[in-house]
Amino acid sequence: MAILLAVQKKVLHDLDQIISGATNDLAVQVERYARLSLSGRFSTQVESAVRLLEQNYMGLVSKGVGQDHLQRVKASLDDMGRKLEILYMAEENVRKERVEIGNQ
Repeated sequence: MAILLAVQKKVLHDLDQIISGATNDLAVQVERYARLSLSGRFSTQVESAVRLLEQNYMGLVSKGVGQDHLQRVKASLDDMGRKLEILYMAEENVRKERVEIGNQ
């Protein structure tokens, strides 16, 4: 049992590292995307996805689907919300960087 718990801990730690790295990569890619002169805001697309998930969640609540399914949809919604916050922070950092460059 102790070996299984140790393996589980290691797998969870490795997955956390992968997720953390992917989140950082996402922030870098968003910053690069925002620097393109003809691009719009990528966060607008993610905002649409969040709104769609919210509507889906509310529809499922009104239909009375199982708690298990509701929890999975809610987890996806929360995850997209966190990603949207990262996008907002990355866009703000790019905006500040542009202002600083413009003032030099």
